[in-house]
Amino acid sequence: MSKIKELLERKVRLNLADVKELTKLIEGKVDVGELFTYIKDIIGEIDLTTPISDQISLINAQGTLLNKILGLGLTDEQKDKLLVEFKNKAYKIAKARKDAYTADPIATGKLPQVCSVRYDEGRVITEQFLLEREAIFGQKNLLLVIDMQNDFASHGGSLYVMGGEEANANLISFIRLNREKISEILLTRDDHYHTQIGMSHAWLDKNDRLVDSFTKITALQVEKGEYKPRYMEKQDAITYLKAIEAKGAQHTLWPDHCIHGSYGQQFSGELIQALQEWSEAHNGLHYKTVDKGYRDEAEMYSVFSYADGSFPEFRRNLLDNIATAGFDKIFIAGLAKDICVAESVKDLVEDGRFKNKLVFLNHCMASINNKATSLKIYDKAIKDYGAQYYKG
Repeated sequence: MSKIKELLERKVRLNLADVKELTKLIEGKVDVGELFTYIKDIIGEIDLTTPISDQISLINAQGTLLNKILGLGLTDEQKDKLLVEFKNKAYKIAKARKDAYTADPIATGKLPQVCSVRYDEGRVITEQFLLEREAIFGQKNLLLVIDMQNDFASHGGSLYVMGGEEANANLISFIRLNREKISEILLTRDDHYHTQIGMSHAWLDKNDRLVDSFTKITALQVEKGEYKPRYMEKQDAITYLKAIEAKGAQHTLWPDHCIHGSYGQQFSGELIQALQEWSEAHNGLHYKTVDKGYRDEAEMYSVFSYADGSFPEFRRNLLDNIATAGFDKIFIAGLAKDICVAESVKDLVEDGRFKNKLVFLNHCMASINNKATSLKIYDKAIKDYGAQYYKG
């Protein structure tokens, strides 16, 4: 605490280097009460005589510092006081720089250099940052959420994706923060029975024992009798496996997940609440859900196609409906980023009708394998297809 006190006892404005150093020094072991005593008179102090770019950098750094302090166990009263101090002092910048606003920042491509702040979903967010994000939105925007289900997004889920809970929480915040700008919401759900070809429960080894989850099975192994499908004809399984292998893919056996009608197949209650709030903001407009993966004979990672590359007609219709609905932007979130989201993005890119429309909500995604080659589709979409990442 000594170094922290040394910085704070100055009772003067902290410069950018001070704020960054203080942010690094603060840990959960600090005396929260003592920290509050010092910080309450300093947070939000900005020298209005400095260049506006310096003011913006400093207020952003102070916002990061404040977010860290808010997570240290302050009382609600202390939190409120810090937020009020920060907002009131930072508002001076907005007032002093009111002339920096442009009439239409999206049309002119010029963002106002103003830095008032607001408190949203537990975070301090500078107005400058918000304006940069909001410039991404079009007049008509679709939020496409891939498989944000309990089995993936909850620690208790049977196929939990590390970081899934945070991705789900960020998605909820995104919906609430932008609900007026989100025109429509489409959510997909994995929908399986235990008999589906991708479930470990659906396979036996040569000794008639159940196969372990995450085992990879090839067509050759099935031909040799090393593995046997329990609920489909052997030759049908071989044909399917050869088809996905021809595409450079492998068949992985997963733990039973998103079983039809189960708790794991559903969305979290908090996400449902956010969706209902969005609906209320749009005069009762319904969000839509689409189930995928209920066919036993093939995996369906993408919402639009099967793993063997076939496109069922009803999924082509879904793709056509999205393409002809007139969306300016399609914001994409979900789990897992390297599997079902990546395959869905791949189909959107290869379709050719969504150029310059895709926006990836990276903070609302998480991967099973952060080094998976499938993740290259995002870079390709950005480089060759005009897609972009959203600043979350």
